[in-house]
Amino acid sequence: MQFMVEAEMPEVFSDEILDMIPNEITRMNDLMSDNVVSSYTLSGDRKRLWVTLDVENEEKAREVMDGFSLADHMHYEIYELAFLETAPMRMPAFSLN
Repeated sequence: MQFMVEAEMPEVFSDEILDMIPNEITRMNDLMSDNVVSSYTLSGDRKRLWVTLDVENEEKAREVMDGFSLADHMHYEIYELAFLETAPMRMPAFSLN
C-alpha cells in the first residue's frame, strides 16, 4: 500500500534539531534504498515535509515516521493513496561524438 505523509516542521530550528538533520537525511536515503520511501520533499520555507511510503499498512507507516529523531518535534498526518503516478526516469541521449 502507498501512503502520503504530510508533516509540519518545527517553527524554530534549534541547534538540537539542526544537529539531527544529517542523520535524518541518511535514514531517509536508506529507506529509499530499501524501497520503503519512494520520495520526499521539503517546502521552500522549510515548514512542510511530504513523504511517500510503500508499506503494508498505516501502522507500519506510523512506525517508519516515529523512527525519525525529528518525530518528537513535528506533527504529521498519514493519508492512504489511491494511486501515485510519477514521470519515468529519463536517461540523457548517448552520443559517440
